[in-house]
Amino acid sequence: MPGTHVGRAFMTGAHPSYRIVPHDPDWAPIFESERALIAAALGLPPGQVEHIGSTAVPGLGAKPIVDVMVGVEEEAAYPRYVALLAPLGYDYRGETVPGTLYNRKQGPPRVNAHLCVLGGEFWSEHLLFRDYLRANPATAGDYEALKRRILDEVGQDPPAYNAAKEGFIRAVILDATQTSGTKNPSPRSWRGILD
Repeated sequence: MPGTHVGRAFMTGAHPSYRIVPHDPDWAPIFESERALIAAALGLPPGQVEHIGSTAVPGLGAKPIVDVMVGVEEEAAYPRYVALLAPLGYDYRGETVPGTLYNRKQGPPRVNAHLCVLGGEFWSEHLLFRDYLRANPATAGDYEALKRRILDEVGQDPPAYNAAKEGFIRAVILDATQTSGTKNPSPRSWRGILD
């Protein structure tokens, strides 16, 4: 997997969640519990609530945050779903990348719920990335090493951390699309891969 240049191209600022910890086998049951709560509260089939990010990849070190992706029919429905997440302890935090809404449950454990359009780019690319890392442990190991190196170089600077991973993520998604036969992703959405 190709490396990526690390730079401080964005604003800086401390962020306590930007640390990599060894994989915790409790992340999967935490997700399953949240999936059940979210699906019931939002009236969605469980298959529209997916575990994404490094905590969804067995053996992969990650930030200690469980990321949950919630696929809904259309962006116009987002306000209704944000309101339904609130009683579960989720605070609405705004748009992460165009077309997605970020909701945070402080925890512990901390859980992020990302509303997106079911089957849209955000949905499809996050599943491609997750499933590729699950199927390719060596690539997952390279990804963890990259994340640790980036944190050593940029510190707790979320924009710089995310930008520095972009080349690696792009390469994984392109390889995953070729392997799976899906259409090539849109370059504008690569920056939106959460992890």
